[in-house]
Amino acid sequence: MSALDLQVREIVLERCFELVALSDEGVAQLGRGWTGRQQVALHFAPGRWLLPEPSIDLIRAIEANPAAILVDVDGKYRRILIGGSGAGRALRSTIALDSVLAGRDCAAVALFDCPTVLAQSGSGEAYEVWVHASYFASFTAALEVARRRIQSRPD
Repeated sequence: MSALDLQVREIVLERCFELVALSDEGVAQLGRGWTGRQQVALHFAPGRWLLPEPSIDLIRAIEANPAAILVDVDGKYRRILIGGSGAGRALRSTIALDSVLAGRDCAAVALFDCPTVLAQSGSGEAYEVWVHASYFASFTAALEVARRRIQSRPD
C-alpha cells in the first residue's frame, strides 16, 4: 500500500480581473469557450469570469465593450495549485468534488469554509484554487490538517 501524496504550491499573480457580463450578446462578441486549462478566463458563475493575468489585448477588448465591466481584483485572490495522489481526496473531504465539477471546468465554491474559485488543472488529480486572500491562512491550515489525515489513513 503506498502513501497518498498531497502537493500544495502557491503561484503569485501579477494582475487579476473579473469580467462581469451585462448581456450575453456582449460576451459573445469577446468570444466563447474561455473555460479550461489553456484559456485566459474562468467562467465561475453566471455572467462572471475570472481573468488571471489577461493579455493587454483582451483587457482593451473588454474595456471597449459596453456590455461588459472589467473589475480590477488585484490582491483579492491567492492562487494555489493542489496536486498529487491525495489532491482529490483532500478536496472531497470538504465538497462533493465530482458533482461540483461535473460538466464544467470551474466553479465558485466554499472549500474548508473559505470562498474560492476551483478549477481542474489538466488531467488527473490536479486542481487550481483561487482563494480569497483574507482566507488564505485558514485555507492553508485546513489543507495541512487534510494532508495529515490523508497520510495517517491512506485507505
